[in-house]
Amino acid sequence: MACILFQKLMECAQAIEGGRLDDADSLLERIQSLASQEDSESTRKVVKYCAEALVRRAYGIRPLCPSRFLTFLFDQLEDICRPFFEFARTTTEDIIADALNPGDKRLHIIDLSVMSGISRWTDFIHQLKVRYGGLQSVLITSVTPKLSNLSYQSSQEWDRKVGDVDLEYRQLVYNSPDDIVKCFSKLRRQRQDEMVVVTWGFILRKLLAQDGAIEQVLSKVKDLEADIMVISEQEANLNSPDLSNRLEQSLQYYSTIFESLELDDDRFMSRETYFRRQIGNVVACEGIDRVERIESFDQWQHRLSQAGFSPIPLQAVHFEHDWLSSFEKMGIKHTDGHIQLGWHGFPLAVVSAWKFTDPPQSSSGLCVMHARVDDSEKMASSSESEDDEENDPCIMADRNLWSTQGSTMNRIAASAKLFDILEYLCHLYKLPVAVTWISDNRGWNKRILCIDYSACYTVMPSIHDFVGGHAHHRLEEGQGVAGKALQSNIHFQRVWRNRILRACFAIRLTSTHSCKDDYVVEFYLPEGMEETSERELLVSEVLRTLQENCLESWKVWVGELNEASGFRVGLDDERMSNIPHEALEQDIQEQSAIAAPSLNFENALLIVDGGLHSTNKRRKISSVWDKFDKNWGENGEVWATFKHCKNMYGAESKRGTSSLHKHLRKCLPSRQDEPLIFETGDSSTSIIQRNSVKNQERSRLDIETMIINHGYPLDMVQHECFEIFVKNLQPMFELHSKDDVEANVLAICRQEKEKLTKYFDSLSCLLSLTLELWSSNDRMMTYCCLTVHFIDDGWQLKKKILAFRNLRYNYNMGTVHEFIKSVLAEWRINKNIRFILLDITPPKEHMIGELRSKVSDITIHGHLFCVSSYAQILSLLVQDGLSEIRSLLYKIRECIEYVNGSSLGRQMLQMAIRKGSLQDKEMPFQDVPARWDTTFLMLERSLEFREAFNHLEHFDRDFKVNPSAEEWNKATSICECLKEFHKSTSNFPTTLEGYFLSVRDVYKNLLKWEQSEHVYVRSIANTMKRKFDEYWGEASLALGISVVLNPSFKLELVEYGYQQIYGIDASLHLSKFLGNVTGVYHKYAKDFGDQGPSSSAMVDKSLRPSSDISFEEWRKGRYERNMVQSQQNELDQYLEQPPEKLDKDGDVLAWWQQNAQKFPILGKMARDFLAIPVSTAISKSSEVMKMTSVHEGLVLICGKDWLDSRS
Repeated sequence: MACILFQKLMECAQAIEGGRLDDADSLLERIQSLASQEDSESTRKVVKYCAEALVRRAYGIRPLCPSRFLTFLFDQLEDICRPFFEFARTTTEDIIADALNPGDKRLHIIDLSVMSGISRWTDFIHQLKVRYGGLQSVLITSVTPKLSNLSYQSSQEWDRKVGDVDLEYRQLVYNSPDDIVKCFSKLRRQRQDEMVVVTWGFILRKLLAQDGAIEQVLSKVKDLEADIMVISEQEANLNSPDLSNRLEQSLQYYSTIFESLELDDDRFMSRETYFRRQIGNVVACEGIDRVERIESFDQWQHRLSQAGFSPIPLQAVHFEHDWLSSFEKMGIKHTDGHIQLGWHGFPLAVVSAWKFTDPPQSSSGLCVMHARVDDSEKMASSSESEDDEENDPCIMADRNLWSTQGSTMNRIAASAKLFDILEYLCHLYKLPVAVTWISDNRGWNKRILCIDYSACYTVMPSIHDFVGGHAHHRLEEGQGVAGKALQSNIHFQRVWRNRILRACFAIRLTSTHSCKDDYVVEFYLPEGMEETSERELLVSEVLRTLQENCLESWKVWVGELNEASGFRVGLDDERMSNIPHEALEQDIQEQSAIAAPSLNFENALLIVDGGLHSTNKRRKISSVWDKFDKNWGENGEVWATFKHCKNMYGAESKRGTSSLHKHLRKCLPSRQDEPLIFETGDSSTSIIQRNSVKNQERSRLDIETMIINHGYPLDMVQHECFEIFVKNLQPMFELHSKDDVEANVLAICRQEKEKLTKYFDSLSCLLSLTLELWSSNDRMMTYCCLTVHFIDDGWQLKKKILAFRNLRYNYNMGTVHEFIKSVLAEWRINKNIRFILLDITPPKEHMIGELRSKVSDITIHGHLFCVSSYAQILSLLVQDGLSEIRSLLYKIRECIEYVNGSSLGRQMLQMAIRKGSLQDKEMPFQDVPARWDTTFLMLERSLEFREAFNHLEHFDRDFKVNPSAEEWNKATSICECLKEFHKSTSNFPTTLEGYFLSVRDVYKNLLKWEQSEHVYVRSIANTMKRKFDEYWGEASLALGISVVLNPSFKLELVEYGYQQIYGIDASLHLSKFLGNVTGVYHKYAKDFGDQGPSSSAMVDKSLRPSSDISFEEWRKGRYERNMVQSQQNELDQYLEQPPEKLDKDGDVLAWWQQNAQKFPILGKMARDFLAIPVSTAISKSSEVMKMTSVHEGLVLICGKDWLDSRS
């Protein structure tokens, strides 16, 4: 059965990668059915979590909590994976003890382990002292991740005695691979009789996710001159670029892990959470998001040997210890000089020891890793069992969950999404447990609830049994806390029998996809929370955060708490679908730069202990409510009913009161018996009253327009100084509240958007898009902007921002693709797009390629040109050049850091500068690796100081990072190449002809570098040229057509560029280009309704015989007829005429406006192609940084741009 399951999972992965999601859904349904019949619990678990990982991959679902935030996992990890950590700890201690020499007086252990800290080393130090009496002191340097509990120990540095040994403990904290490099830079060998040991405990593999990180860290270990490096890692080949290979290896590896750890069942749920996350990362993620890059010993040996390390053969010592007795079928094996932990002979983890030697001389550049092919048996199909399933309650619960209505993929995705949300809530608010129930109403008189075990979450190990014990329970509607919440939408329970779980509450969620499943999420409050106000505040915060994270997938219901009291808890039910019925139709995940404000429970009371308690102070009520009554609908919606005409309007807090004010202005003036009342002291007149109200409304509109146009904060109306200013200006003027202003501002934006949408409907041209993605300075936020470019009916070039979003840190190209699709559909222009320009900063090649392939599937008009921006492509090309000298760049950074960090270093360098007459040169500065222009300038200036660094190396023995002469020479050649790119971006073209000539210059340089005398220059030139051809294949045609449609150049500029590039072969390439242009023209002619002007129609008149025509007139007409017949279409006519003399770019559009009737088809082409943007132009600084919410982003970025269109 396991073989069949594994085979079906492989087929499912292939279907997902091929975009055949319907097939994948059917396969998942089959897999779930087979899994319920599988006897092995470990197989069921690994199949379940691999299937979930595939769905996460398809939908782009990523955990809300990065693993480093889950401090409870760090606390429990040693118990969760006890065999692994016991094996790593005891084997590492044995290796260090064997390597210690009798003459070593001091031991320095640099510990980089998942479970680092002083407690793990104290017993070992006692044993060392007994074995080596000469040992006098031990220094433990613990390098820990920033957000683990280990990094917050109260005593991070201290000295004390352990027996006769002086023990020092130091702690360094890291948050990225770059931080680890900096940590190593602070470490030095302090004594000659000191042994330095570096230990890696299940952490080194994470460095593989960042390009170049492993090389930098290993180089630092080499500089430290450590005597020995001990590496403990899981043993598997899970870092293949091929998903099928990773999935196949994961199925074998993790099924063995689950089987091996079944005996250690105390913390089963934490263990499942840990490996569930690991499986999800291995299978679902790519690029830098895939941090679990587990590799085999053979792969590590290859990497380390390339970095200059060789394995230390371990003696055939008996490494087994007492802890193995708890795991009967586990064993330790000595293989080829390293130690393996295995289960039934299947390797699970490995410990190896290494020392630095000279790197192999045959190596040049970066090594290419090859995935190891395991000699595993092929999975064979077996007959399916027709026997009845075992009466296993967990299997029954899963089958009940999986067999409900709706898409299987959507169901699994919903569980995964809920699990992520509950994990986030439990850690954010210190909740001990959250349980998810799903409703089943098939054929029952009452709805039945059963636990969705995949979407439950617990933090405390002591209550894992509580959730597991309830996995098989079913509740009828109205039973228990969850059953009551299913009836009333939300339910609170103060007392619970469990001694730890003091109170709980549950809330109903309804899925937004087509089957409308009901879920109930049950939260338990932590121990010690007795105070009612504290409990109410916590509940309010949990509900607020739940609502924020569920908007995209579920409707959050808050129904009546007590029908008799008439009080309700109101939640904003605005939502967007994230896991819809159609595959991959998910909206972009949005996240503000700061948390949203707390829920405003207007007139809302919570029932706790049978009493009523207000959840919030009463907010300021608008005077408009004097004319309206507030009512509630059956589903909790709020309505405002006008007292006079009984019209009803939606009155949720999100809507504001602008629509109510608008109705007042329309309805009340027509009612002569209901004059508007506007108090101005003791007396007033009706005319003044009416005009005052109108003036106030006009002024409020002016304020709201001012806020949009100038990017002022929405709470400006609550600023004390502004209120004083307005009161002094007009004491009778009443400012709106922030909520009202926000609602009105959003209403203005919506109105402007509707106007623009109708305007786009009326345009008769195609559109060009630019998609921009760039990160904030702290890399915690990614901004996404979609802009449309077009030429209007007056032949003016225009652009409008369609949408602006803040993306989560873990966004992927799938969500960006769905964002584009949804925006185009929302604006009704999805069939009007001809060109999409991508601008991702910093550019990432795998992201660009993935997005281009996805965007090409969008339904558009005819052929879609999807290309990357000029600056982005240059950046990708430069990265190829910089990768060739990566090790040199690292050394240059170290040189700069050494000089800046030491007064002696600065003095010595100044001496070298004076000796080399370099006083007038600018000093090199530290670059920003994500910005290649800063790296180029650092390299260029460092080359000028080459002799100074050589002089410093000669006189300063501690300066050991100076590049070799060969490296300096190599950098000089490559820097000369990169200088051309830097020059091109420094003088960025702003016109189409300048753009075309810049591209020509780049291509000419690539052809020249391919003939270089240096092998490495030719190599990077070949790589760059392939990439250039790939990214500019389509762009060159679109750009060329745009240049041809400039009447001042026509074919001349293209012909000149081709001759410059191709020489004697220029005519062949020009002929091919003309063929492509003609093909595009004929497509336009077909859409236009004709392939060109009718020659017969143009010459009919001249062919008619006339007795009055003279010979000269007849002869002149004959030549005119021949000339007309030779002109077969507009394109030929246009190109045969000499270029026009135009003064500036604006004249191009003016020329086409005058000649569009003469060339109607080419005029249509010109209007489309000349709208293609040369570069992106959105401001990426001030306005964006002001945003504190999604609504403010809409106002500050989009609203201002839309208002500009009113003119």
